Amino acid sequence: MRTIEDGISIPKYHKLKQILRRDIIKGKYHPGELIPSENELRKRYNVSSTTVRRALSDLVHERLLIRGQGIGTFVNKPPVERSLWKIMSFTKNMIEMGYKPSAKVLDMRILPCPEEILPELTVRNDEPVFCITRLCYGDEIPMMYESVYIREGLCPDISSHNLSGSITNLLMEEYGHKITRISQSLQFSSPDKKIRQLMEIDSNSVPFFMVSGTQSIRKGLPILYECAYYRGDMYIFNINISEYTG
Repeated sequence: MRTIEDGISIPKYHKLKQILRRDIIKGKYHPGELIPSENELRKRYNVSSTTVRRALSDLVHERLLIRGQGIGTFVNKPPVERSLWKIMSFTKNMIEMGYKPSAKVLDMRILPCPEEILPELTVRNDEPVFCITRLCYGDEIPMMYESVYIREGLCPDISSHNLSGSITNLLMEEYGHKITRISQSLQFSSPDKKIRQLMEIDSNSVPFFMVSGTQSIRKGLPILYECAYYRGDMYIFNINISEYTG
C-alpha cells in the first residue's frame, strides 16, 4: 500500500493531487475514463476522506477531472469545439467530438408567448407558443441547458413527436419547414442556482456561455427562439474567417 507522508510545508491533499495529476498526464488514466473511487484512493494512499475529496475538488476546478452525479469522477475529455461560423445541432456536434449525445425533456407546455420573447418571434401577446425545456448530455455529463419556444400554430401537436433529438431537424423533416436563417448571439452568463444544480455544478467559478437567438423560415418568418446555457469548462467557441478587413 502506497502512503503519503506528512511534510513540513506540503499538505497531504496537495501531494495526492500531484500524484493523480502526474498519472493523468502520463496516460495512466485516459480521457473519459473513471478514476478510482474516493474510498479506493483513501485505502491506496492511506489518507483521510477529507484529503481525497480536497485533492479531487482541486483537480475538478483545474478541469483535469469532471464529476458525473451518481457515476463517479472521470478524466476530462478535451473541450467540445462549437463553431460560430457553422451552425450545427447539439447531437451532431457531440458525435463529431466523440461524445455519446442524449437529452432529457424537463418540461413542455403550450403557453402565451412570454413578453420578453414577443419581439424575437414577432407574435401577438396572446399567440400561443410551445415551450420545451431540456437538459442535454454528452457521455451522461450535463453539457447544455436550453429553453426553446416554437410558434405553436406552425407546428401543431409537436408534443407527440420525439423531442430528445434535434429540434431543427424535427421542424424540417416532420413539418416541412425549411430553415432559411439562423441568428444567434453569444455572451458570458451566470445562470441561476436551479440551472447550476441541474448541470451538477456547485461552484460560481465555472463560467457559462449563453447562446440565444431565432431560426426563421420563408420570408424571414421566425419560427423558433432558444436560450441555451453551455458549461464553460467543457466548451470552446471558435470562428474561422478567410478575409481580414481591418
